[in-house]
Amino acid sequence: MWERERLSGKIAWFLLLPFSCVFFIAVHIRNFLFSMNWRRALALERPVISIGNLTVGGTGKTPSCLWLAEELARRGLKVAVLSRGHKRNAVQPVILCPKAHGSLISESADDVAAVGDEPFMMARLYGQTVGIGKERYRVAQELMGKSEVDVFVLDDGFQHRQLKRDIDLVLLGSDSTGWLLPSGPFREPRRALRRADYFLLTGTRENWKPLLDSVANGACFTGALEAVALVGFESNQWKDHPLTLLYRSRILAVTGIANPDGFYRFIRDYEGEIVDILEQNGMQLQKLIEDLLNFHLAEARLAALDLQPLQLDRMLEDVLNDHKLAMRAKDIEVQLVAAPMVVRGDREKLRIAIDNLVSNAVKYSMRGGTIRAALTHEAGDVILDISDTGPGIADEDKPRVFEAFYQGAAAYEGHVKGSGLGLAIAREYVAAHHGQLEIVDDVSQGAHFRLTLPTSNSKETA
Repeated sequence: MWERERLSGKIAWFLLLPFSCVFFIAVHIRNFLFSMNWRRALALERPVISIGNLTVGGTGKTPSCLWLAEELARRGLKVAVLSRGHKRNAVQPVILCPKAHGSLISESADDVAAVGDEPFMMARLYGQTVGIGKERYRVAQELMGKSEVDVFVLDDGFQHRQLKRDIDLVLLGSDSTGWLLPSGPFREPRRALRRADYFLLTGTRENWKPLLDSVANGACFTGALEAVALVGFESNQWKDHPLTLLYRSRILAVTGIANPDGFYRFIRDYEGEIVDILEQNGMQLQKLIEDLLNFHLAEARLAALDLQPLQLDRMLEDVLNDHKLAMRAKDIEVQLVAAPMVVRGDREKLRIAIDNLVSNAVKYSMRGGTIRAALTHEAGDVILDISDTGPGIADEDKPRVFEAFYQGAAAYEGHVKGSGLGLAIAREYVAAHHGQLEIVDDVSQGAHFRLTLPTSNSKETA
């Protein structure tokens, strides 16, 4: 739309122009109030380095924040990153402390949703102390009250003028022309660059040179994002692998960044074959990442089972309840028959396996369809049957339906493409319990999966 390449893009751009004019006036008034000191920036007792930009995404703010924080830490300084936590669902300020290197990136999707995916990544994967909140001054005060901080790095802070900073570093990416939001990528007029102390060019210098010559007061540096390693999750730890593993490999490319062209170009430079591309955002991307990590652990069988008595019928009811809203939206009826059943198993892994089966049934069920779930005890085994009234599984897909990343030809109602890992994860987790997950051939419409656990791990309760 911003490039106005097609007729639809030109029409959308034209219709959004009035909103850009309103946005321009609001930004101008806000900046005027700060410039006249009618709105004052609050100063901290510690130095603040702000890293920001003029446009929405695509300049490398987060990698730059991480690089700067690590460089300052190498010089013996105690660093804390301040972040708003874009699209997080918690209101109160949150402080994330780093875990030991190589620990899990998240304990649950709720943890990530509470603080935002980027702050969680900074803390858990890169070992940074991160304060998250809309009012960065309040978060910083809370941080200083709990731990020793020598310097703050303000992530995406150029427009956050409520907090006084000692250095303003502005990143300049590939977008050098255009309108203000929403009919263009700019968050402020380009003359706002006069406020900056330093510039880091991650885009083409020629595009920004005329503007920098007229407004730049500080030094201008050139930078580029460079991949240094592939990161894998093995033995419950993060491990680095050489980039040469990409060479002539078949690759599923997953991205949630604003401008992924460079990412795809990097893969092709190593002659990697991109077999599919999933461009997601927010919680959709987090769910996909969790699927990838779960599959890696399941396939390798590296994590020991935490065996304990489990009320399997209650677990099944809880999983069905988790999907209640999705089923209600599609007017799906649930028919549940579950005998009280206790099994010895790993709570997290069995729940993931059952959840993936139910999720699959919801995904492929037609509007107004039926999902049947039956938990029984037969011939010394615990048997869980889950079936739906969707299109079913084609005969040519059945031999491969449990393969990682395989997605059959059946259509489903929805807009988000899955990862093709759910059934593969479920099968591996069931196999780890010495059980079996299989397709049951029914004459009725839909798909029917049967999960079987050996009787040595279970007992029926009265």
